[in-house]
Amino acid sequence: MGKFYTIYGVDDSASLESHDDQFIKHYYAINAITVSPYKEFEQPFKKEIELIEEFYPDYKFVPFAVHSMVIDGLKVRYSDKEVCSVYDALFNGNLGYYNDSTFHRGDTRYGYDGHWRINDHGNQNASVKFFSPPIIK
Repeated sequence: MGKFYTIYGVDDSASLESHDDQFIKHYYAINAITVSPYKEFEQPFKKEIELIEEFYPDYKFVPFAVHSMVIDGLKVRYSDKEVCSVYDALFNGNLGYYNDSTFHRGDTRYGYDGHWRINDHGNQNASVKFFSPPIIK
């Protein structure tokens, strides 16, 4: 799709259930998704951005608020989800329902002004036109 990247920290936990030293079940939970430099993820988050931008200078960071947007009618090849986000289209479906605000912490708009927003709006008179596909006989 393009030269994009995003970063998020996953705070997860797992519990194993066993009986007589026999594995029975495991329980896995994602407790929170950290979406910006925040608490214990602050320095690693910033360092990761620095390293990525040094090695891939043309890549653009996609903030959580942007990649969590849902676009009506957006479908991706690898999923049969009814509702797809920008993240699904650019990367994959790994975040799943963790895009929900219940699971994230930090500034969801982090990187929006510095990495995403383009201040030079250029031609303000631009328009977009949609045409029907040609009829093939």
